[in-house]
Amino acid sequence: MFGTIIVLVALILITPNLLGHPSEFASLPVLIVAMTHNETAFIVDVTGSVQAYLYDNIVLSASHMNPDGTNGTRWSYVGNDTYNAEMYVPANATPLWIAE
Repeated sequence: MFGTIIVLVALILITPNLLGHPSEFASLPVLIVAMTHNETAFIVDVTGSVQAYLYDNIVLSASHMNPDGTNGTRWSYVGNDTYNAEMYVPANATPLWIAE
């Protein structure tokens, strides 16, 4: 009885891979945001968490807001039928001013 349950659970977990369908965990994306070594840009990277997974559409966007509240520069990336996406966003080297 116990062996039958283990075999059935194993079949449930293995069958999608045998049919060519990736598992649910393979499609989970990982978002990595890092700064370059020379501190001139941020790197925004999206990739599959477990293995290479073909995404239908990946859209990345970043925007900068000026100190006066107006919208500044906007960066975007759109990728169709891709395994990962990478976008470089320039880092702002100007000092931050806080109004009192």
